[in-house]
Amino acid sequence: ALDESVWGYNTGGSGWGNRELQYYTTRPENVRLENGMLLIEARKEQYNNNEYTSGRLLTKNKKTFTYGRIEARIKFPGGKGTWPAFWMMGNAGGWPNCGEIDIMEHVGSIPNRASFALHTVEKNGTRGNNWHATKMFDYSLADDFHTYAVEWAQEEKDGKDVIRFFVDGVQYAEQWEAKIDNNDSWPFNKPHFIILNLAIGGTMGGSVDDAIFNVPRIMYVDYVRVYQRTEK
Repeated sequence: ALDESVWGYNTGGSGWGNRELQYYTTRPENVRLENGMLLIEARKEQYNNNEYTSGRLLTKNKKTFTYGRIEARIKFPGGKGTWPAFWMMGNAGGWPNCGEIDIMEHVGSIPNRASFALHTVEKNGTRGNNWHATKMFDYSLADDFHTYAVEWAQEEKDGKDVIRFFVDGVQYAEQWEAKIDNNDSWPFNKPHFIILNLAIGGTMGGSVDDAIFNVPRIMYVDYVRVYQRTEK
C-alpha cells in the first residue's frame, strides 16, 4: 500500500485548470505498488461523468522541501493524449502565488521531448509568458526508465537562487532568480511539495487516441529522492 505518512491523493475530475479529461481516484486500479514500484495507471472508462480515470499523488502537508536535489526515476507510458508530470508547488497560498516547478512534463504525442517550466505571479501559464525550456532527444523517453531532477540552490551567485534541470544526470536548462526577495517574480525560496500525476488530454496533452488504451497506460515510478546539502 501507499505510504500515507509521505503521500496523499488528489481526487476529482473538474479539469484541474487545464481542461484535463480524467477523474483522479484512490483506487488500486489507478494507483498501486507492484514489485517495489509505484504504478499510476490511466484507464479509458466512464467514471463520475468523466471518460477516463487516473491518479495524482502529492506530499502536501506531509513532506515539503526548500532547496536541494529532487529526482525521480520514471518510465512514462507514451501514447497520444497522455500527459504525465513530476513537479512541485509551493506549500503556502494559491496558484500562482505559491510557485510551480515543473521538473519534467512529457507529452505522449511528442515522445522524444522533455519539457521544463516555472510559474510565478508575474510569469505563468495563464498569462502565457512563463519560463519554459524543452529538450528534443533522438529517442523516445517513453521506451525506458530515465532519471529526472532539479538542483535548486540558494544564493548560488550574487545572492541569487538558481534552479537547474537534468535528465539522466545531464543539465539541459537553468533559471536564475529574477528579483531578490520578490515573491511575485521568485516564490522559490519557500517550502514546496512534490506531485506525481498522469493526466489525459488537456491543454498540453492534446487530443486523445483511444486506441492507446488497447494496452495499459502506466507511469512507473522506481523512486523519488531528495538530497540536501549539510552545513560543514
